[in-house]
Amino acid sequence: MGDIMRKRSFYFSICIALAVLFSSFQTSAANLNIGEVINKAGMQRMLSQRIMKAYILKGIGDAPQLANAQLLEGIALFESNLKYINRFTSSLKTDIGFNALVNQWGDFKVIVKNNPSKKNAKILLSMSDTLLKNAHTLTVNLQELSGSKNSELINVAGRQRMLSQQISKLYMAYCWKIKGEEALDEMMVVLSEYEVALDFLRQSDKNTKQINNNLRRVSGQLRFAQKSFDKLDQGRYLIHVVNSTTDTMLKQMDAITHLYVENMPNYSGVANR
Repeated sequence: MGDIMRKRSFYFSICIALAVLFSSFQTSAANLNIGEVINKAGMQRMLSQRIMKAYILKGIGDAPQLANAQLLEGIALFESNLKYINRFTSSLKTDIGFNALVNQWGDFKVIVKNNPSKKNAKILLSMSDTLLKNAHTLTVNLQELSGSKNSELINVAGRQRMLSQQISKLYMAYCWKIKGEEALDEMMVVLSEYEVALDFLRQSDKNTKQINNNLRRVSGQLRFAQKSFDKLDQGRYLIHVVNSTTDTMLKQMDAITHLYVENMPNYSGVANR
């Protein structure tokens, strides 16, 4: 009888502990700022392109230490963001694209961590595009789930980070000759997308003075980048210029994205959907 009571007491204690843990987790997920979750998901789009760019840059052999640092930092940040996003998505009743992103990332990471080769780079280019699509799907689903106008601004501003790195990735792929002239055509399309989205952000009535000032600086950086690409017709490879310019564009848009996040209040209701 005493053993039975002790076992019941033990199991009861376990149930209580699990209930407390589960309750604590639900509270934690509900208290997450949905704007920051969207930001992290959107950042995965950028990282899919930045990691690929760093891999190619390392393969080219230009600034190998910088390229390797960007590669390792990108991988670590992608993993960290997945953990953060999972705290939110695991509380949802339906999958909104998180699992597809995790699975694709696992396959991508295995190859990208190896020493660069042109053969693998061509495989990874295609995989980076799929990784980007999966990250974008997750981001858009989170935006729709939030039901907030601010979330659209976070999504668009965050996507600008990705476009800056996609521009750089395509340029590096052309320089390493793992893509032909089509890489330059794609790059010009991305530049046009970047400019259109920048106009959209400038017109928002939710912009603060600080955001508008930062957007003006990004516009100036874009004009500088476009002048650099004009020199491609002269057969000049401007790897350092393009890498540093697009990195500056990335940093500026990241700062703007975070300003939009700060202006978006917590929205705990979506954690129960």
